[in-house]
Amino acid sequence: MNASALSSSKNTRTWILLAIATASAAATVWIIRKRRRHETAEECRITKKAKNLDFHGDTNQHPGVAGARRTIGLPTHMERELYKESRRKRMIPKLAMKKPMYDNIRMCDPDGILLSSISLKKARWYVKKNLASWISDDCIQLNFQPKKGLTRHDQNQQEHRKIYNQNFKINQCVVCGADERYMRHYVVPYVYRSQFPSAYKTHLPHDVVLLCPECHVTVEKASQRRMRNLEQALRQQLSVDPKLTSQPFFVDPRLHKVQSSAFALLRWKHTLPESRVAEYESLLREWWDLSADESLTVDHLERAGAVDDKIVNVQYVPGSDLVIDSLGKDDPERIATFVRGWRRHFQATHRPRFLPTGWNIDSPVVSDVRPSTDLASGV
Repeated sequence: MNASALSSSKNTRTWILLAIATASAAATVWIIRKRRRHETAEECRITKKAKNLDFHGDTNQHPGVAGARRTIGLPTHMERELYKESRRKRMIPKLAMKKPMYDNIRMCDPDGILLSSISLKKARWYVKKNLASWISDDCIQLNFQPKKGLTRHDQNQQEHRKIYNQNFKINQCVVCGADERYMRHYVVPYVYRSQFPSAYKTHLPHDVVLLCPECHVTVEKASQRRMRNLEQALRQQLSVDPKLTSQPFFVDPRLHKVQSSAFALLRWKHTLPESRVAEYESLLREWWDLSADESLTVDHLERAGAVDDKIVNVQYVPGSDLVIDSLGKDDPERIATFVRGWRRHFQATHRPRFLPTGWNIDSPVVSDVRPSTDLASGV
């Protein structure tokens, strides 16, 4: 065999070995990737189970309750949060509005001039009272010339109200635009708004907006934080210790210990150290005044667990009362400033992109005084 043939044979073997090595490396990489994909899928499956609280068996019990076995060994506080989130999602169909908030029925005066966009319920009321007639499926015409109310607002505010009242309103979340399972949200928290004089609530849908379930959670948390700050600032101005007025009740330490000991024995006795079980049983026997011959029964434990450990605090002042009292019922300017402050907070904090046309921080906060048969704007 000549030199050229030997060289050719060596080159061939080299290429064959190189091809085998390349194929082996490719196969190894493929196996590793497949294994990683499988591990990732398994991790996702476990995470999904944890989020959905996939307990063994068909149970809606809290993971801390006896008999509710956990699939994933997560920390208790994480399981509690997952449980709360799961419960919130189950409640969404019940809490969401069952029908649209805006029906967008046009209401015109006898000359055919558009006055306002109202709800179907309000339109039917006008027709039933013979105050209006249907001229189309989505429009009624008044049978009388509405009077102009006692104007309390400047021209700019009146223009904001007119634009808002007349424009078509879309049933969607004002923050993200979602158009399913929306809920009402009061820009001025309902606990405050409900205590306003009627002139600040009647025919004023401006500060009632729609939010989807996810945005509703975020917005409510921000509102609660602002409410706490407002109320805490007012409590500091009281002559008594703020701690004495902020709690509706106090917890009796002894009764709380009795209650918690009974719960522990009922639910987790089999997992508690013997010394702890003996401590709890001794406490409960003393509380029930049992003799050495008497047994501590399940009935004793259940009744001890049902003990009310709360004591009513007679000095408690609800935060909403503090806020409303600070405004004064006869001070329109302070109420107007308060309402616009909440509007400004809502807009600055959440940047709503889908507010109804005409929604404005400076829109009137009080309705005009009008006869019952006059123009009624709103939903």
